[in-house]
Amino acid sequence: MSQERPEEEQPQPDDQYEPDVGDDAIVVRQVALAWLWSSLPWLAIAAVIYYLGFFEEITGLLVVLVVVVPRYIAQRRTSYTITDRALIYKRGGIFGVQRVPIPINRLKDVRSRFGLFGKTLGYQTVDVMLDNGAVADLSYVPLGPAVSDRIKELIDAAAEDEEDPQDADGELDAGDEDDEDDGPERRGRS
Repeated sequence: MSQERPEEEQPQPDDQYEPDVGDDAIVVRQVALAWLWSSLPWLAIAAVIYYLGFFEEITGLLVVLVVVVPRYIAQRRTSYTITDRALIYKRGGIFGVQRVPIPINRLKDVRSRFGLFGKTLGYQTVDVMLDNGAVADLSYVPLGPAVSDRIKELIDAAAEDEEDPQDADGELDAGDEDDEDDGPERRGRS
């Protein structure tokens, strides 16, 4: 006899379930043909080698499977989720998915670039610069300012929050209290 779990505990398919994400989150998936565009140079090389007679159909099929299938799976399992607190970088592959949440206060700048064929084929790469100098590339993002603009808004809001020590109630945050009454003696002067 098997026990059924309540409906809210049922596991969800990977494409639909994203833990710790609110209703206001923006989930961005790579454009539909990203797997093909990233495989195209390899497929062209395989076609030329096949045409020149260096390998047979079965070898060509194996090359296609080794190149195309992993890229297709990676494209299907990759997404970028933007919340008010974090950018969740989810990168998939044949053997699983790696989920990396990056807090908004670690993001320093954002820019978009299109590459050689990006505008023509309808995609862009959004580069997100982090406070440690690293760059997170959100690749094959559909065209439009929505992603980079939203991240920029969140970066600016986080920077304002860091500059303004007051919380929403207008009171100083813990640890930011003014020590005026302590006098110069506390600072090491005599």
